[in-house]
Amino acid sequence: MPNPGLDSMSHGLPMLPSPIALPSGLDGSADASAAGPPADGTVHGAPASARSDRSTRSGGSTPSDDSTPAGGAAPAGGLTPTPARPFVRPLRPGCYLIRWTPTPKTTYPDGSSLHYDGTLRVEMRDGDPVISGDLYIHPWTPWQIPAPTPTPPGVLPHTPGTGGAVVGGAGAGGAISGGAVSSGAVSSSGVSSGTVASGGVTPSSVPPPTNGGPAAPPAGTRMEPDPSAGIPIFPIANYRHYLRGVRVVPTPEPLTRLVLVLDIHRWMPESRAWHTDGLFSADLRWTPAPIGFPGTGDHLEGVLRDSAGTPVGDLSLGWVSPSLRAAVLEIDGVAAAESPNDNGAGLDWRTAMAEVGWDLKVVVSDRGVPEPNQTGAWSNTELHRELLVWRDESDHDRSWRYHLFCVRRLTATDRGIMYDAFAGDSNNIPREGAAIASHWVVPDTPKWGHARGRRVGEASAVYFRTAVHEIGHAMGLFHNTVDNGFMNTTDVIAASAGSAQPFPDNVRWAFAPDDAHRLRHMPDISVRPGGVPFGQAYSSVPIVAADRLGDVPGMVLGVASLLDSVPLGAPVRIDLEMVNTYDVPREGPSTLSLKSGHVSGRVIDPSGAVRTFRPLVLCLEELPGARRYEPGESLIHSMTLLRGAQGALFPASGQYRVEVEVAWEIDGAEVMTRGETSVMVTPAENDAHAEAAKRILNTPDALLSLVLGGDYLPDGVAAIRICANDPVLGPHYAIVEAKRLAMDPDAPLHDIKTAMDLLDEQAVLSGSELKNAAEITAKAINTRGTIGKGRAVARRLKSRLDGVMISVEAERVVKAL
Repeated sequence: MPNPGLDSMSHGLPMLPSPIALPSGLDGSADASAAGPPADGTVHGAPASARSDRSTRSGGSTPSDDSTPAGGAAPAGGLTPTPARPFVRPLRPGCYLIRWTPTPKTTYPDGSSLHYDGTLRVEMRDGDPVISGDLYIHPWTPWQIPAPTPTPPGVLPHTPGTGGAVVGGAGAGGAISGGAVSSGAVSSSGVSSGTVASGGVTPSSVPPPTNGGPAAPPAGTRMEPDPSAGIPIFPIANYRHYLRGVRVVPTPEPLTRLVLVLDIHRWMPESRAWHTDGLFSADLRWTPAPIGFPGTGDHLEGVLRDSAGTPVGDLSLGWVSPSLRAAVLEIDGVAAAESPNDNGAGLDWRTAMAEVGWDLKVVVSDRGVPEPNQTGAWSNTELHRELLVWRDESDHDRSWRYHLFCVRRLTATDRGIMYDAFAGDSNNIPREGAAIASHWVVPDTPKWGHARGRRVGEASAVYFRTAVHEIGHAMGLFHNTVDNGFMNTTDVIAASAGSAQPFPDNVRWAFAPDDAHRLRHMPDISVRPGGVPFGQAYSSVPIVAADRLGDVPGMVLGVASLLDSVPLGAPVRIDLEMVNTYDVPREGPSTLSLKSGHVSGRVIDPSGAVRTFRPLVLCLEELPGARRYEPGESLIHSMTLLRGAQGALFPASGQYRVEVEVAWEIDGAEVMTRGETSVMVTPAENDAHAEAAKRILNTPDALLSLVLGGDYLPDGVAAIRICANDPVLGPHYAIVEAKRLAMDPDAPLHDIKTAMDLLDEQAVLSGSELKNAAEITAKAINTRGTIGKGRAVARRLKSRLDGVMISVEAERVVKAL
């Protein structure tokens, strides 16, 4: 399917969304060579075929090319010729170290100023630059004397959570922050930076000077980035802004001066959301590079101005690397599992990632990791637990380090999984690790071509492709069926093979164009390990969302709360129903489970605060995508909500609104539909209820325990057990505790009996949980000593079928008791 957004990007930077005050001489009043790009947003330097004739802002003719008669007149009876491309000294492709020092300046006792460091990425496409960048606040590390607490003139009061105060003279919508450090930012030395405009650092937190002079910085203190070391890495907690290049403006001094228009977006760590600060212009001059920069002639310094033309700080950038990003991949594994080093035909990790501008260092480390059991099958929780033990380094503030485990088998999938997020992420640092299974045997059927019947660890092409696919998920990418590239799934690629090009000969050994663009230019926080959790929709990040089609006509999502009200501390159960309301077949999601990767949403509390929730288990490689819905056909599922990215979803009493979004793919493009419902959370009924609610609402591991079960996370298990024993919350946690006790294959008789006691008439059960209860009950019926209890519970479960929204499959399981 053609993609207009992607096609326009191939001709340069995105169109200019709104007017901006350019530096003097660049507004169209200068000579023709200084004219800006056409009003339709086509950037300077686009091929002639991508530009149409048009007049300048002053109303005159556009500058002529060599075919235009003297004087600039158009040929008689013909079209106005395409304007010539004004000359601009090009930016060298690669990564630049960028520094922004806001004005008015905040100067510290050691003479340094509050500033932001970061990287600017420049990629050339069809002769035009595609530019993006990221900024991290560099707070003062007060190892000498306390930081001052001035309020610089012209700075408005700091708004908590915005990453800084708005500079006076900014245009509507707020300018880039210009004089305050976001509260809660922490330097790598561990000293809180505080908020410069409202308190600074307390003297008690600062080591005293030695011998009457300045103390030496503590070991490990983060100094200024070293340009000679290549692409710099910055602490995640200090991330503040994403820079989206809009255009390069021709100037009357093309060899010495460059004006870059930037669309700047502010990241707010507390809410994990973006705020658009608007358009800014960087008026820069080419200058000799300071000592340490490898590109001596590729350094610029100048002034950053807001949309009104008001200076908001000094800006400098210097070239440091031909690559755009740098990362490390550590590969560990059990002795029996091969390391996926290449595809057997000359393509290795470094080559594959160099195609998207990444400098990837591969470290094959521990190859003798002990097996968790005799079968060699690893669960997601075991993978994450051993990741914490075996990785060589864990400081994501110093390197972007991804981890790949090579094991014989996986319990969650056959081939590979990016397990480290949501339910599998016990240390709340997402997207650190992935795993692949070397002992999966490729089915012995024709569609698998040369790989049929082979153990995948011995089929290097398939094995390596799976490993790159899973690390792609760790870098924030979803499945992509637009071609047979890395982010398509193995089974889909195999199904598309033919006799002329059997699998895996039909694999495209590259990322799809839109995925390559994301790896090069998505915000750091979206691709680096430890950034935003996996599952954030592409459309929610400030980069051209070239894969978004929007809502699908005819596919309607029904959303309803199982109960109109729940007590404080209880999970909220939501019923979902996807219906094709058209009289023709439509494509829709194959499942509505939170484990599928299709479902996400947000909860709005009584004050208007928003908290988000996303899939609980990572997108598996063989994840089912869309399926055909006949006219009137529906799909039913239920989900249980407790916690999200910002903590407890329902932390206080009051009326809440729950918005659900379901996304899936059609022809490689993401589509979606939405629905919403409301639920009342009632106050605590007594002190015991209040204490149980407080415990569950303040235990992050409670969600993981709810999803994973077992005794892996003792804090979560303890919180759920307290709620299960509370008279008010007990019915809402009965199925959770019953699953924990009885779903283990080796569960003792006492635990199975306790599970049957929990599943009485009072237990709150959604349709999906009714199916879970039936499976536990079937186990009790088949266990000597609990047959009678199991049969009694079975009768009660069957009697509840008419009172819940339940899928055909779940109903079948209950009726089979």
